Amino acid sequence: IDSNNNLLVSGNLDFYFNAEDTNDFNNPYFVKIKNIYYRIDGSEWNNTENNKYISLAALSMSGSHLLEYYSEDIAGNIEPINKKYLFVDNFSPQVIFVPYSATNDMPSKMYLDNDLGYIFVDTNAYFKAYAFDITMSNSLMSGLKSVYYAVDSNYFTNNFSVYNNNKIYLSTGYHILASKGIDNVGNESIPIPFKAVIDEAPPIAHRIVVDEVAGITNTDMGDVIQITHSAKVYLFAHDPYLLEGAEANSGGSGVAFIQYQINSNGFKNYESPIDISSGGSGRYIFDYFAKDNVGNVSATDQFVLIYDNTSPQLQITIPQPYLFDN
Repeated sequence: IDSNNNLLVSGNLDFYFNAEDTNDFNNPYFVKIKNIYYRIDGSEWNNTENNKYISLAALSMSGSHLLEYYSEDIAGNIEPINKKYLFVDNFSPQVIFVPYSATNDMPSKMYLDNDLGYIFVDTNAYFKAYAFDITMSNSLMSGLKSVYYAVDSNYFTNNFSVYNNNKIYLSTGYHILASKGIDNVGNESIPIPFKAVIDEAPPIAHRIVVDEVAGITNTDMGDVIQITHSAKVYLFAHDPYLLEGAEANSGGSGVAFIQYQINSNGFKNYESPIDISSGGSGRYIFDYFAKDNVGNVSATDQFVLIYDNTSPQLQITIPQPYLFDN
């Protein structure tokens, strides 16, 4: 019964009718109850013997229902019809997890991998559970009674703990979070595993310089690269999902973007191969880095590209003693 005196029940509830005559039980002329009559939502009247229960199977549909009932004694006295509105709540509470930043307690950046079904967050995040009861528009909700949660192996052993609005911190790597809610009429949600990866590994950025005339490819090896023909710089990155070793399962949210700058002229997003031939011969200093989908940033790498497309000039010099006027 809620604060407005509404009766809320679940659809799997059975209950009893029990009628008593108001005469003195010690009176030898006490008249006993003959029948109890009831109907649901204006249907045909049904009768049942005293103390006979009825099932709410007829009320299995969530929503508001009108229950009417009265009794009759063997002398033919009929009780006035009683009316009671029932609100049937068959919906289980729903529970969701939301990552928050430990820095400012605001919702944290996260990345959903639809293929793997994982939620990736960074190491600065914690999780909070939010539960809410749901119902149909023509009914009332019984309200949330309690919330439970389990992490990793506790989920598989059904070892759930009461959730008291606490912050759930997880170590680096792959985890399973599960939760369930129970409302005030006993509807219990089925725990659904929530797969989370605490990603602390930054992406790894690479470069390739291709001399398109000579066909020479220069990769990450060496900090100074010299070319003599038109060339393009290719940048790429990957964010590995490590499965072995001390950092197992510590990455994998994916590369969000790569940025670069030339000669300290300001970083910008890398979108296509960089052609430096238009700038003419000279010395070009490249800085570049990559960032993944939860904010981990790689170290900024640097290399120098020396572009020399000027042909050498050959001069002959004859020393003075060997010059003759002839």
